[in-house]
Amino acid sequence: MDIEFLRTFLEVTRVKHFGKAADNLYLTQSAVSARIRLLEEFIGEPVFIRQRNNLQLTPIGKKLFYYAENIVLLWKRAKQEIAFADDDKNVISVGCTAGLWEIYLNKWLSLLVTSDLPISLDTRILSKDSLIRNIQDFTLDLGFTFEATTEENLIIEKVGSINILLVTSHHEYSTDKMLSEDFYYVDWGTSITTELANYWGEKLKPKLTCDQSSIALSLIIEHGGTSYLPEPTISKLVNDKKLFVVKDAPILERKLYAVFCSDSKKNELIKNSLALFDQVKGAI
Repeated sequence: MDIEFLRTFLEVTRVKHFGKAADNLYLTQSAVSARIRLLEEFIGEPVFIRQRNNLQLTPIGKKLFYYAENIVLLWKRAKQEIAFADDDKNVISVGCTAGLWEIYLNKWLSLLVTSDLPISLDTRILSKDSLIRNIQDFTLDLGFTFEATTEENLIIEKVGSINILLVTSHHEYSTDKMLSEDFYYVDWGTSITTELANYWGEKLKPKLTCDQSSIALSLIIEHGGTSYLPEPTISKLVNDKKLFVVKDAPILERKLYAVFCSDSKKNELIKNSLALFDQVKGAI
């Protein structure tokens, strides 16, 4: 079976539309339809429920998705490893949950690519569940997450922490008014959600809830507002007095964890890469 059938299946699943998938893959819609039809003939079952404006995976399609994702990733990794077979570098695939690159990891990445370590990088953004699963399946070498995990065969190392501050453009407002008008709530995970609920109670009345701090920050800059945002992101804006730290609000801490497989053949290189976080902490 052609691996491009699986790539096409993954793209159709992602956008839930044959025409959009065709545009993204630079194919005709008929070519996309033909690939999906051939894939279904190979499997012997339909992978999509086709309804007008509502394309959904069948139970077989849902099972296939997990394997298709891993097969495509493994093939990509195989090609990378082959390409570097005559080189002295190792390919390290690095993943993180949404927003972490710009909040913390960009400085580490900059140090890593300019270091003398024999390394070539493949980076991607994943959900926490996909990140852990990909590490366990050896389709990902190293992951970063705010949530510690207790999965077997994984090494968990704390590599840093980030302060989350309540900031506002409405410095003339009372705190109660800040939290009820133009308050953009960033979901920083269960522990912080619980902490905020215990501290503020019903005073928190979000106008918007999102999972990326960049969305809340862009709205505040454009329209004004209040949100809990990471200190590295807003420090310059606070210094320039474009945003103001709310004095009576608690400062929250998010710990950043590196996750990798205990029996990975690249552990020495991974640990040498993580050692660069000592320099990152001094730069933030």
